[in-house]
Amino acid sequence: MLLFQPPWFSSHWKKTMALLIGVTLIILTVSDALLFHVLVPGIPHHLIKIQYMSYVTSDTSSNNFTNNTSFSEEEKKKQLYEPAEAHSFKSPYISTPKIYSTNSSIRNSNFSRKHKVISCYNCPQWFILESLNLHNRDFKVCPYSECIFDGGDRKSTADVLLFFVGALGKSTLPRRPAGQIWVKCYWESPAHYGYPTPYKPWMNAFNWTFNYRTDSDIFAPNNRLAWRNSAHLLPDSAYLEISQKKTRNVAWFVSNCHTQSQREVYVKEMQKYIDVDIYGNCGTHSCKRAEEGECERALTSTYKFYLSFENSLCKDYVTEKLFRNIEFRSHIIPVVRGGFDYNKYIPSGAFINTANFSSAKDLSLYLKELGQDHVRYARMLKEKDKLTTLNYKFDWCDICEKVHTDNRTKVIPDIKEWSHKDACYAPADIGKS
Repeated sequence: MLLFQPPWFSSHWKKTMALLIGVTLIILTVSDALLFHVLVPGIPHHLIKIQYMSYVTSDTSSNNFTNNTSFSEEEKKKQLYEPAEAHSFKSPYISTPKIYSTNSSIRNSNFSRKHKVISCYNCPQWFILESLNLHNRDFKVCPYSECIFDGGDRKSTADVLLFFVGALGKSTLPRRPAGQIWVKCYWESPAHYGYPTPYKPWMNAFNWTFNYRTDSDIFAPNNRLAWRNSAHLLPDSAYLEISQKKTRNVAWFVSNCHTQSQREVYVKEMQKYIDVDIYGNCGTHSCKRAEEGECERALTSTYKFYLSFENSLCKDYVTEKLFRNIEFRSHIIPVVRGGFDYNKYIPSGAFINTANFSSAKDLSLYLKELGQDHVRYARMLKEKDKLTTLNYKFDWCDICEKVHTDNRTKVIPDIKEWSHKDACYAPADIGKS
């Protein structure tokens, strides 16, 4: 209580001020709920408000880590995910995110340890600048932090040199300093790149591999998955309501119309039995490339299925098409087609695999049936929503540790045999009815 109350501080003013504070809080809550709706489209407004407010209003809720200042940044990150070890389904694509301590006193950093330089022979700009490739590249929180990535300035003296082999053209083999590790990199499928001619000088030049293949020395898929904390899933009724509001069956974003996988032929056959709206260069619907993300978010409230069809059928080759609508938390079911072993590496309830159907017709009829069964479809939406992306391909901390600790002398005897032999195959599902 105030020892001295000015004359104007009457009960009338107290009530007025309390009313203004209450109105302000309501406005803030509504604006936050609307912002959440923009980020997670397709969810009914009333459900979003309840779900969102449960995160920010309950002091005792396990979801309330975002507002609880007693949690460290490491703890906040941990509570976004569930440990991969707690799930029976195991996959190298689904991991428990590593949370490194920012406390330097408990890291493995050793001031007597020599800094290792990782450089580029011909790294493209996207590799150097794209956010998916930047995770911990400053090495500050890494257990082994004595590494430097320089982008190509010190290629003649670096400890490790990265080669993007598909962009070597007619390059001749450069001189290799003693002890320098050469790493073969490339993220396109083998159907779309080769090696310099003559090939023989390059044949056994490489020590490590670094790309999306699961048997690479440095495994780097086009994104990483993790299990979403189950407390962050929507109520079952929300998934059901999302399903009931969808009005179209299939959407496809595509720009390459003539592919090794003949996906365009497969989709043309699908269109005989189900509506497939094609966006981009190969269809009649348009969406500016710079706005593709926004378009896909918007489409999830309309479409039931999204075609994640790869341009080539090659071992372990899966691009951002599969990961993107998981990243956006889009409430739509991906239909996948590629050389990637989806059934082995991704939980079966989260996608539909064309490989499980004898023809495009059989697939299309199944999609129509599933799309009309709102309970089954909503169940699939929930299964897929259990996954989230980590939004990086690899962790530079892992690379730095490998550079410091992997002392094996390794030479790949024939790099083209590793990357190309029996890696791709022709489609076997075209022309079947």
